[in-house]
Amino acid sequence: MYVLVVIIFFFYANVSNNCSIFVYLKILGALGTENSRPSSAAQCVAYVAVTELPVGQWNYLINTLVSNVVNERSTEMEREATLEAIGKL
Repeated sequence: MYVLVVIIFFFYANVSNNCSIFVYLKILGALGTENSRPSSAAQCVAYVAVTELPVGQWNYLINTLVSNVVNERSTEMEREATLEAIGKL
């Protein structure tokens, strides 16, 4: 797992801000779309967050995750995957 985090960190260190935002939106959008557990999307959110949050990036992540959990329009699968992502942080 640590090796994957290091690879992600070096990958994101070399991409533009627009690319990072695109990736953030896509992996957040994938939460709740899977039918199996553990959620790959939740793991991906956690791996990227581990590299981004300490350096002051992806500042809106926690608010977005909390919103997914409390939003009445969120599906049960989305809530479960979001809680899984929060648990991995």
